[in-house]
Parts: sequence; structure tokens; C-alpha cells
Amino acid sequence: MCMFCTVIPATATVGIALNAKQKREVKEYLEKGKTPKKEIPIMPLTFIAIGSLVAVSVATHSFLYK
Repeated sequence: MCMFCTVIPATATVGIALNAKQKREVKEYLEKGKTPKKEIPIMPLTFIAIGSLVAVSVATHSFLYK
């Protein structure tokens, strides 16, 4: 398996884990009555990263592995 094909599921896993952690922290802040930190748009950034990796993977496979 090539480097890009390996990194795509890893990126998705990290993005999902970071999103869940952020949601958990916001929930804990709200339960304590505190103002939560500014949320980072993790899922859109994850989708952009995965889309970019898929594009590079397709380009790599189509040009280098003919």
C-alpha cells in the first residue's frame, strides 16, 4: 500500500478523535457553567485534508504506476 493510501484512513481517524474530544470538552465547560473555548472547525478541516490526500493519491497512481 502506498504512503497516501495509508495516510487517508489515519487522517480520518485522527479528525474524528479530535472532533469528539473537542465536543466532550465543550460539554464539560457548559456543565460547569463556564464559557467554552473557541471551537476549531475540525470536521471541515479533516474533509479538506482527506480530499487533498485522495487527489494526490489518484494523481500518484495514475502518473507513476501506469
